[in-house]
Amino acid sequence: MKKRMMRETIVLTIILLMVSLLLSCDPSFTIGKRDSEPNKEVFVIHGLGQTIAYYDIDEEKFHSESSNGESFLVGSSPNQLVIDKDKNLLYCINSLDNSITYFSLSTLEWIDEVYLGVGINPWNMSMNSDNSSIAYISGWISNEIIIFDLIEKEILKRVSLAQYGNRPQGIIYHDGYLYTSYVSYSSGSFGNGGVVVHQVDSNDLVFVEDIKTGSGSNPQSMFVDEDTPSLHVICTGVNDEDFAISNDGKVEIYTINSDGSLTYTTTLSIEGSPLFSPSAIDEINNIVYLANTGGYITSYNKNSNMVVNSATTPLYKDDEVNLFSSVAYFDDTLMASAFNNDYLVLLDTDGVELMRIPSGDGPQFLIRKER
Repeated sequence: MKKRMMRETIVLTIILLMVSLLLSCDPSFTIGKRDSEPNKEVFVIHGLGQTIAYYDIDEEKFHSESSNGESFLVGSSPNQLVIDKDKNLLYCINSLDNSITYFSLSTLEWIDEVYLGVGINPWNMSMNSDNSSIAYISGWISNEIIIFDLIEKEILKRVSLAQYGNRPQGIIYHDGYLYTSYVSYSSGSFGNGGVVVHQVDSNDLVFVEDIKTGSGSNPQSMFVDEDTPSLHVICTGVNDEDFAISNDGKVEIYTINSDGSLTYTTTLSIEGSPLFSPSAIDEINNIVYLANTGGYITSYNKNSNMVVNSATTPLYKDDEVNLFSSVAYFDDTLMASAFNNDYLVLLDTDGVELMRIPSGDGPQFLIRKER
């Protein structure tokens, strides 16, 4: 009888432990939810901490947790946040987990995590502005473009980029065409990078052209200037914080033709190792701000295509920082993320430091949102 009771006790204990483990793995028990949505805010990815946070612009307050002290959890190696106002969703692209985390945009409550498959290493995602259920994802390891249904949460098609180059990063949908940059990284160096242009045909892609940006150019990010329209390709070059090896950062600008093809316009030698962020443009004054390896903020005028602040004459330099990973612009103010120093820097547009805000582990990506 004693042995039987002991066996039953052991079995019950095991069951309770299993239930406890299952509950502890359920995100609804660990993620945060905020009580109110700011009118204007900047979202922050903590790449090493695997969380997101937000800065309330009107209240000038940084929030890394919910009111109950819960974190807003994402996956491993989060790269990018994408805002979807139509569906009240915020997507986080998690590279090492090969997944997309879905959040409520208003409450930041965790909704779902969708796995894309092994060995993809999703880098960036761009939504189809003409069909909000469709998005395009650059697969860094799998060397492909993934056409993804955001509503059904499934892959519709995979398009290889192997014949053009490898390691795609930047990706942008614009007016029926898709632009994808690749850095051609192999064995510790960057080969001949470029941009592949596809025409979007329902749930398929039709090749238009492949534009090369040069050996070692490392075209990590891009944006479309709707006023022109033109494609601005930010070529990071060699990541060198003190310019001992390289000082080759540049911006290549292409006119977007009616058939989606690109015509070369000019190259801006902005130097350094520039990185573009989607909220880093002052649209009124046409100034584009760029983060840099080495703790620099550089800038150029997208209307005149003139460099305003190069890496040798930066708008701002923080001697304590070896990597500004992202910049956001709002209300004549800049916010820069110091990835290795775990703080955010607020500056005015003259480069005067206003304050530093302690953040989570590895602030990596910034994006502004207004209601």
